Amino acid sequence: MAVSSLSKAAIPLLMMLSFALYAQNMSFVKSFDPSKLWSEDIEAMYSSSAATGSADVRAVNMSEEPDTAIVITSSWIPSHPSTNMIETAVNSTVHLKGLSPSAPIIITIDTFVHGSSILSTKDDAATLSKKLEALEEYANRLFEKYLPNPRIHVLPGMSNLHIGGSTYKAVSLIEKHYPSVKYLYYLQHDFYFVKHVDHRLLVNLMEQYPSRVNYVVFPKRWNVNRECGNETAIVLNHTTIPEDTTTTQLSFGNATSNNRTTSTPIANENDPRWTEPTLTISPSGKYSDNNHFVRFKWYKETLESLVFLRRPPEFPLQKRAFDTCRENKGIGLWVYDQVVTLHLDGRNTKEY
Repeated sequence: MAVSSLSKAAIPLLMMLSFALYAQNMSFVKSFDPSKLWSEDIEAMYSSSAATGSADVRAVNMSEEPDTAIVITSSWIPSHPSTNMIETAVNSTVHLKGLSPSAPIIITIDTFVHGSSILSTKDDAATLSKKLEALEEYANRLFEKYLPNPRIHVLPGMSNLHIGGSTYKAVSLIEKHYPSVKYLYYLQHDFYFVKHVDHRLLVNLMEQYPSRVNYVVFPKRWNVNRECGNETAIVLNHTTIPEDTTTTQLSFGNATSNNRTTSTPIANENDPRWTEPTLTISPSGKYSDNNHFVRFKWYKETLESLVFLRRPPEFPLQKRAFDTCRENKGIGLWVYDQVVTLHLDGRNTKEY
């Protein structure tokens, strides 16, 4: 088809306009000053909430290599789009005494099965639409709250991955971007810490017993299994003191360039800031997806061994734990002998 005379006349004009836009864009690039991105609005976001972190968080040297990371999995619950429950879990990590103030935190967001799958939710179209909208808004609110924070990363899923898949996705990213990480805390979005946990003690435990201890669960009640073959309990002295026994929100404090596990030695074994001067870690024949502390390499390899990850890892791993304990072998499962967490029951809580 022949080009009309009008089109031919317009070509030079369009070329000139394109060149002008290109020149304007290059001028912007040359004059771009990254420091100006730090606006008063972002400054306010840093200082407005302890959960987001004070301005001091900028002093943390993020180039340092952390030895511990945190993964918090979340999925659709009736209280969405509210982020109060997940914020409670994030804030509660202040109880992990001795943990670096710049240890990375990965928050995963899992959707639910819907569509043509036989496992799909049976909700009608209107209910399904509302749930998807609530989940989308929940993700937006998390990004808005934590995006300015170099420590906290939000990892949404486009399809249902369940606990196993979501956790493995986060662990794989940690391995790639934080290769120095040797230990990991796993939290569910509706479990939070209410008492101090001696992080340095747990690291020492892993270092002292590399072939015996891989996993320490924080039980939500006392009646948990504390037996596995011929294993015996390990009693350790507390290694750190709580710097603040009243804090309920996450505070970054005056962070230094040390991103590794830190500790302040206790004055003596009767230091009153711990309930007991020692802590007992008991062997267990039970694996639970409740909050736990793990050896990173073991955890990733264990998840990979499950092959099918779109399920709670505790289902297949509970059988593995039972079988190995019966053979007096075990897979390195232990119990933190204090109840330091509470359950918010996200699945059955409509408002929080």
